[in-house]
Amino acid sequence: MRYRASWLLTTIALAVCFETSVSAGSFTNVTVDERRSVGYHTSLELDSQGNPHIAYIDNWNNKVKYAVWTGVSWAIETVDDTWDIPNRVSLALDASDTPHISYMRPIPARLRYATKSGSTWLTETVDDTEQALESFEEKWQF
Repeated sequence: MRYRASWLLTTIALAVCFETSVSAGSFTNVTVDERRSVGYHTSLELDSQGNPHIAYIDNWNNKVKYAVWTGVSWAIETVDDTWDIPNRVSLALDASDTPHISYMRPIPARLRYATKSGSTWLTETVDDTEQALESFEEKWQF
């Protein structure tokens, strides 16, 4: 069963609020990544064990990043740092809790996909047309 949790973004730190007690309804605020200008366009999923996984943009270094709670601490990895100005990110976990991340670069338009295989991130360009940008942006209108 998959759950979505709410997130809170500050200018200096990526903070995640996840429910720690269903009956009490209490929440814990946890800082995940304190580096400068991180946490943009955050996407959060809980795995089958209830552990949070987060995909987000490190705007300072132009990287797509991924963080997962190991049960003891946060493991933070760079998913893709091969191109500048990543924009928008979406995370999904499959039945095996393997992360799948899609993300966009607006100019020139490029939709990218990443998944983790063992300890390696596999990345590819899915679409590099203007239609990809338009379709992706439609999903992000608030």
